[in-house]
Amino acid sequence: MYPFFFDNYRIRKLIKFCITGGAAFAISYFSFLSLNHSYLHYFCVNCSLNNKVLGFLPMYIFFSVVGDTLGFLFGFFSNKKWTFKHQSDAENRYFGKYFAVYAFTFVLGQMLLYFMVHFCSQISWIKDPYFAKIIAAGICAVLNFLGTNYLVFKIKNTA
Repeated sequence: MYPFFFDNYRIRKLIKFCITGGAAFAISYFSFLSLNHSYLHYFCVNCSLNNKVLGFLPMYIFFSVVGDTLGFLFGFFSNKKWTFKHQSDAENRYFGKYFAVYAFTFVLGQMLLYFMVHFCSQISWIKDPYFAKIIAAGICAVLNFLGTNYLVFKIKNTA
């Protein structure tokens, strides 16, 4: 089983995506945590994460956007150079397609985060923005893999 597992191209690609995606999520999530913690403990001691930025955006969403942007940049370069390197070439420009896939899941992830925190108040563990972020990221990770594999770094037809 061991040799087959790593000889299978699709499984290897999925493992690589999980590794790079996990690292990108770690960058995103720890940025999110650090910004939330810094805001609550150093800048605004008696505030909540529901305070608004620009008059409408809760702070936890703003910090999620910053963290996701950092994770996005790491993910693009690591996926292009490592995960999907056999499906990419130097002549093609992938950033626009990659950005479109991740922009969709980015907006979806922020909407899921907001929805879970504000409308799932009966389920205490879902309304916690730290946990809701993990759930939203898991849903978006599946969509990101499908989008990057089938839309961005498409397997080239050899016929």
